[in-house]
Amino acid sequence: MADTETIPREYSCDFISRLSHELLCSILERLPLDEAARTGVLSKRWKDLWKYTAFIDVKPLGGDSSRLHRLISGLSQFVRLHQAERIDLFSVKFTYNPDMHSQVDSWVLFAINKHVRELHLDFDVGDDNVAGDTDDGTRYELHPSVFTSGSLVHLGLKFCALKFPSSVRLSSLKVVTLHRIELADDAVEMITSNSPLLQQLSLLECNRTRDLFIHVAPNRGSCTVMIEENSYDVNPSSRMDIKAPGVEELFFLGSLPRFKYRITDKSACLHVNIILHGKFVEFLGEEEHDQDQDGNQLGMVVNELGIQRHEEAFRELLADLQDSEVVLRAYEWCIRLLSLSQMQDSEPLSMNCTYIELRTCLQKWDLPGIIFILKSCRKLEKLVILTADIDETMEASQLTMMLMQHDYEESSYITSQVQCFEGHFESLRTVEFKNTAGDYQSWEHGCFDLHGFFSGSQGVYLLNLLNKSSKLEYVVFATKIRSKRFVSRTKKVTVGFLVSHENKIFLLLFSLPRPWLLSLSAAVPSGFEVEDQVDIAFDFLAFSFINLEIKE
Repeated sequence: MADTETIPREYSCDFISRLSHELLCSILERLPLDEAARTGVLSKRWKDLWKYTAFIDVKPLGGDSSRLHRLISGLSQFVRLHQAERIDLFSVKFTYNPDMHSQVDSWVLFAINKHVRELHLDFDVGDDNVAGDTDDGTRYELHPSVFTSGSLVHLGLKFCALKFPSSVRLSSLKVVTLHRIELADDAVEMITSNSPLLQQLSLLECNRTRDLFIHVAPNRGSCTVMIEENSYDVNPSSRMDIKAPGVEELFFLGSLPRFKYRITDKSACLHVNIILHGKFVEFLGEEEHDQDQDGNQLGMVVNELGIQRHEEAFRELLADLQDSEVVLRAYEWCIRLLSLSQMQDSEPLSMNCTYIELRTCLQKWDLPGIIFILKSCRKLEKLVILTADIDETMEASQLTMMLMQHDYEESSYITSQVQCFEGHFESLRTVEFKNTAGDYQSWEHGCFDLHGFFSGSQGVYLLNLLNKSSKLEYVVFATKIRSKRFVSRTKKVTVGFLVSHENKIFLLLFSLPRPWLLSLSAAVPSGFEVEDQVDIAFDFLAFSFINLEIKE
């Protein structure tokens, strides 16, 4: 707080005005731009403070075009009157039209000349431009001064056009986010090769109508690349080509709407996260309702070819990542695509995958896909199954109808697969089933019903396969309310015995293989057959004596 002796008398009762210049500017930076400017009428002390704010964040406003016009006019006036030497943030968000080009250019040039650290330009608020199917001519072409900024650390662009000048140098740039940007084939390489400090590159729904080339040049440090695509309006005939020598971590998010994905020239330490939470596009052809001269639906053929191509693309992507450390989080449609691979006797992959999380309703047509994934991941350490409500759309989908052509009897099929899993897993120690959608959310002590938890037999079949892992330690069943952990038959359990000798109590601890202790308990959870006792162990046998006080 400023010294009271230096504050003019008229401010002696105005405690806010007595704050330091920096604190007052910090307060103004938390106000909308127009409100911050209006504080200039409060007093002489406040008159010009708004001209020194370092954070300029213009949020979108509702209403008609006249309000947007006033906002643009006000921002242009603010830019002309701003007096600080530097700004930390310049961010604008509204739906762009080409008539605004000169004003936006002046704002961007202003930000660059003020040595801005973070620049965010979002010109498609509410997805108005995308919904209107506007062409590239409506995008804002980024001012060339941005590409030679020495102060820029974080750059975020949405619905802009990039035209690189002959010289590009972004010496301080660390984070780049490009959303719905149409990128030239060499755009990513141009950015990454001229940004020596780049740490994170995010590409969100870019090149929706054409091929996307992501060629990341190596730099001084490690770089993370995040790619998110959803099926909405992506050309299914396009492809994605990734070269990642300078990438340490790669994220795939959403869905995989393109017909081909290729990853080459990978870093030796590449870590990949595949998080496929997007929706699957059922109709990949445009003529699904047409008929041939015999009255047959052409769309059925188009869809089957498209789904087959989708399955091949997914499998090829996983094959390209066989030498990389992979974390896979997949939804129902991904699992059923791989069910198609399994039922068509495709060779399993050999993936270096240690963690898998699958969201599935555990229906008949999910089991083959889960088996295909497990066969492909010998180094798996933890498997998490998130059981979900049945997706009626997926059950009626063309993908499921294709799987029905490979009908099978579940019990005998699982029996035929058991031999494949003898000694298969090298490191699987934990399996966790999470049921947050079903009716079976709680149970009485000692009355856990396995079939009730899974709402069917498919989960039990899967559990029988997983029990073949020689290193499996824990199987966890969790709901919104309760959780139960079973210790594997191969897990060594610490058991304690209290021994009295010459009026002294001694604690003896033994680490014993699980089967040695089964006779200590006759309890079997509801849902398990008696002959399954050797495959199941109970957590209440793993005694803990950490807090036990031993006295003479």
